[in-house]
Amino acid sequence: MPDLQLSWTEDELLATHEIAEPLVAGGVKCHGGFDADGAYVSPRTRHRVPAIEAPWVRSHSTRRAA
Repeated sequence: MPDLQLSWTEDELLATHEIAEPLVAGGVKCHGGFDADGAYVSPRTRHRVPAIEAPWVRSHSTRRAA
């Protein structure tokens, strides 16, 4: 996995997915929203899941190869 990204900028870690519809609760616009399929999308998670998983994947792959 030589092309596994392990460094992320602050902007990348704070990026939000594009949403099709905002989340509104009780008339108040909340963080996050809904994608085109209607699934909820948490705010500022566009790159966070890959950023969190990348070191684990690299570590796991390294241990299995040993």
